[in-house]
Amino acid sequence: MKTGVRILTGLIIFVVLVVAGLSAFVRFYLTDERLTTMIIPPAEKALGRQVSIGAIGVSLFKGITVNDLSIKEADGQANFVSAGSFVLRYDLMPLLQKKVVVSEIRLENPSVSVTRDKQGHFNFETLALLAAPDKKEPAEKSPDSSAAAALPLALTMDTISVKNATFTLSDAKRELPAIHAGADLTVGVNLAQGLEDIRFDGTASFTVDADYQGVTPKVSGKLDFDQSQLSYDCDVLVDGEKVKLSGVVANFMQIPAVELNVSSKELNLDKLLALAGSLGGGQQAEKKEGQKTTTGAAAVPAQKSAQAAAPLGDKLPKGLTAHGKVQVEKALVKGLTVNKFHLAYLLEKNVFTVKDLTARTAGGEMTSGLTVDLNEPELAYNGKLGINSVQLAQLQAALFPHISENVSGGLFADFTYSGAGTQWP
Repeated sequence: MKTGVRILTGLIIFVVLVVAGLSAFVRFYLTDERLTTMIIPPAEKALGRQVSIGAIGVSLFKGITVNDLSIKEADGQANFVSAGSFVLRYDLMPLLQKKVVVSEIRLENPSVSVTRDKQGHFNFETLALLAAPDKKEPAEKSPDSSAAAALPLALTMDTISVKNATFTLSDAKRELPAIHAGADLTVGVNLAQGLEDIRFDGTASFTVDADYQGVTPKVSGKLDFDQSQLSYDCDVLVDGEKVKLSGVVANFMQIPAVELNVSSKELNLDKLLALAGSLGGGQQAEKKEGQKTTTGAAAVPAQKSAQAAAPLGDKLPKGLTAHGKVQVEKALVKGLTVNKFHLAYLLEKNVFTVKDLTARTAGGEMTSGLTVDLNEPELAYNGKLGINSVQLAQLQAALFPHISENVSGGLFADFTYSGAGTQWP
């Protein structure tokens, strides 16, 4: 009995001494200066930029904390990337069972600033890691895929969080919108089965403020995702007009199946169309000033090349499917009020179908359907339009105000049509 107690006591003392020794090693050997020397030079060599970090905290039991990380611009002045702190927490005991359980990875206040100069060069283009590899040294053979997929340890990350992340984009050429975005992200990751069977799930919230030629849309929303699908719900606000987007993107890592629903209580489409028409006007004017327009025979080759263009369906991701609904309670179009607008659509095998389109306007109702084949170079289409009890006097006031004669009565009609192309003959 006494022998067993002595052995147990000895084991406890041994474990305490090992832990104390490891803690002393971590505290006295892994100092800020030594870690900085180990981290900064390789990072600066890989990036080709000046890198700096603040205080580093390392604990055998708590993990690692790195404060005030920054990667400078090529001129060494402003920050290209920065972060307030990076925290890694892990559980010590699962290591004895060949399991790595990272209880938390937290990145606080990260910021990325992307800029483009007047010559069209982005600030990230000069990063050393983006440079072409040295052709003098033969490329290493890629490891066997089965070996790469298998991890020597079961790895689980309980929480990966990004708090108060910001992203800015500015373009001196003013061809891209100026963007300021913020986001928070939380993800859990499980790699216990290997890289080929990664499991994860998380949520994210974001806001985006943009400015493009005086148009300033604002987007805010939330994402929920895992390895199989992503669901989203966001609000888009443009010059006082608000639209809600919601839906699901299934199988987004392979062949996506998209559900996109659009809804709004009230929309002034006249205002939105005017804003859309104003975009690009300045650039078109600049091109006209510097280039001569072609007419007659000189314009024929351009028409032929346009006709020979590949079908729009070839530009879509292979196998892409999409469906959803558009619902607007009240809309203003060319001064005409449209109520209870409803539309259901489907994209499958590169054929876009609008079905169940209904709207109430001018005292009556309109119904429509449309099919567009995106596999055809000239977008072959066919559809139908039904008009029931639409009052001609209201249509005249909204669509034909310059006609002096008054027209009255109700319009009832059914149309079917088909054709191809996007321009009138």
